[in-house]
Amino acid sequence: VNMLMFLLIAYFLRRLCTRYIQKHVKVNAKFVNRIVKITLYTIAIYACLSLLTPFNDVLGKVWGSAGIIAVVLGFAAQEFCEWYIDYHL
Repeated sequence: VNMLMFLLIAYFLRRLCTRYIQKHVKVNAKFVNRIVKITLYTIAIYACLSLLTPFNDVLGKVWGSAGIIAVVLGFAAQEFCEWYIDYHL
């Protein structure tokens, strides 16, 4: 029951965010909408898995690896942005 509640909340929040983005974001609305959708559903799935006791040990490792991936992607994005600014602006 709690898992269904988390997924329904994520679904309604996504719809609410989608309407807000369509009204107020003029540039890259599709991209922003996808990022919001992925973020909301990731949080909802994490909340659902955290309710199941066998997944508690695994979720800590998943968050640790996600943090490492985020750092790597951050450095890659930084390099790309520096290159883009230097050569295109």
